[in-house]
Amino acid sequence: MVARLPDILERCVEKGDLELGPATKEIKANYVGYATMPDGREVVIKVGLQRHIYSEARALRVWDGHGINRLIDHDRELSAMLLERFQPGTMLRELDDPVQQAQICGRIMRQLHETSVPDQHDFPHVGEKLAKTFGHRVGAGLLRCEGRIRPNLQFI
Repeated sequence: MVARLPDILERCVEKGDLELGPATKEIKANYVGYATMPDGREVVIKVGLQRHIYSEARALRVWDGHGINRLIDHDRELSAMLLERFQPGTMLRELDDPVQQAQICGRIMRQLHETSVPDQHDFPHVGEKLAKTFGHRVGAGLLRCEGRIRPNLQFI
C-alpha cells in the first residue's frame, strides 16, 4: 500500500475534485490526511488495508454520523474513505477529570449503540472479534450471553 499511496491519493483527489492538505501527525497503520471539497467543506482521507477499510466503511454507513464521523464516500478498489472532518476542541486524553472523560465516552457510546444494525448483515459478532483479539475464553463467554445483550450491541 505504501508504494501505491501517491497514486491512490491522486485518484481520490481527482474523483472528488479535492484540494489535498497535509497528512495528520499521528499516522499509524493507515494514511490519514486532510482535504477540502469544492464546496469548502473540510474532510479526511483515510487509506489503509482493504479488509479493515471495507469493514470500517460498512459500520460507518450504519452509524451515519451518530457518535462518529459521517462517511462521505468509500472506494473499495482504492481501499480509501472520505470522511466528515471533526474540528476537535480539547482531546479526551487531555482532560484531568476522569468522571468527565467517562461521561463523554458514555455519551458517544450511547449514540453509537442507539443505531440499529440491519436485519440482513454480515457484521461479525463482537464475541468473535474478542475471541480473535483476547483468546477464545473471553469471546466464548460473550457468545454464551446471546439473547441477554441488546441485538444492536452484539455486532460491529
